[in-house]
Amino acid sequence: MPVALILVVAVFVLAAAMYGLSNAPPPKKELEPASEYFEFIQPTVTDYEGPMGEHNETYIIKGIGFQIKPVKGDAHGIAIGSWAAGEPVEVGDLKQGETKWVEVRSSSFGLPVQPVNGTQFQVTIQVNSAEAAGKVTLTIL
Repeated sequence: MPVALILVVAVFVLAAAMYGLSNAPPPKKELEPASEYFEFIQPTVTDYEGPMGEHNETYIIKGIGFQIKPVKGDAHGIAIGSWAAGEPVEVGDLKQGETKWVEVRSSSFGLPVQPVNGTQFQVTIQVNSAEAAGKVTLTIL
């Protein structure tokens, strides 16, 4: 009789373990760097103030626009955050190779920038999706 009881308990424990494994959440997927997963086409300043400062070299960027294109696969739930606090711009889903115009604005304050190499500006944004995430520095001509 004790052998039968041990077998029943072992079957019960094995069934419970298998049930627990089948309901375990899938492992978290490693996200790609946003700067590699997406291409950012024709970034441009859409709203600014300036020049200002002692040598007229500082501009206040209030808005930028660009086309975003996933190049390593489809992208789901794309959201882009600006340099200022506030709600990110919800882009949605894009298929690989599809482009969409995005404009990111700051409602609270602008970003003071100085030209790099004479006429180029660099602005860093945060890009998140189900497949990729990270900060991306855009060079704007």
